[in-house]
Amino acid sequence: MPPRPRFDRRAPVRELPNINERIKYPQLRVVDSDGKQLGVID
Repeated sequence: MPPRPRFDRRAPVRELPNINERIKYPQLRVVDSDGKQLGVID
């Protein structure tokens, strides 16, 4: 078995928030910054 590398030099995998074009859901419940529900948007 080959020796294990001392450090993992790969870039960390970051999970970015889904913003605008990255949102892949058919419907979304929208809530404003005060927590008031604005409704469901297609």
